[in-house]
Amino acid sequence: MEDIIKVNDLYFSYGTHPVLRRLDFYLRQGEFVAILGSNGSGKSTLLKILLGQLQADQGCIELFGQDIKRFKDYNRIGYVAQNSISLCSNFPAKVIEIVGLGLYGSPFKNKKQQALQALEAVGMQDYAHSLIGKLSGGQKQRVMLAKALASNCDLLILDEPTTGVDSQTTEHIYQILKDKTTQQGKTVLIVTHDQECAARYCSRILCLGAGSLLYLTKEQVLLEQKYKHKHTETEDGNGDI
Repeated sequence: MEDIIKVNDLYFSYGTHPVLRRLDFYLRQGEFVAILGSNGSGKSTLLKILLGQLQADQGCIELFGQDIKRFKDYNRIGYVAQNSISLCSNFPAKVIEIVGLGLYGSPFKNKKQQALQALEAVGMQDYAHSLIGKLSGGQKQRVMLAKALASNCDLLILDEPTTGVDSQTTEHIYQILKDKTTQQGKTVLIVTHDQECAARYCSRILCLGAGSLLYLTKEQVLLEQKYKHKHTETEDGNGDI
């Protein structure tokens, strides 16, 4: 399988504060990979570097086999930012029009149907003709996710895309993302705090902490999640002592 992303010896600092140190990882075609980590661990920073929005202090990055410094074909990458809702708050357009913007190369007659299917996937089909600026923050986040799902991009990079989304819809979204990788050969990199969904749906799991990446097995993630639930119940006085 082709390496969609390849990172070697990556360093990044904000001023004198080191954020990422000696990062090495890869992402191959057809993989669904999750990055876990606490707030402030550098997850969003890493995504911005991969998207060319920030420049690393040191290291080599390749996208689709090409050095990131020469890479120009960002239409192959769909991105949902953690704060993407702020980008469309005052945009005078309907929801279905926003989603349709992601349909590069699709025949015009198919765009409406594809956009509606993507909106249905995130539970927003009833808002297709609503103005984006009138929606709540969580609803706007769903629309931006639908835009990414509707796209024909080879790589989806998603930063906490299910923020403000209920658990049932979250499960449905993860299943759609998994289907994109297994059935369509697309590649997905997702930053998430949802350890359970990551363990159930993702092919590999990475954990970012202290500026470095660790590879976790699904069993390790589920065991940690089980421990957290048990610890919370004990603190609440409802668990066994």
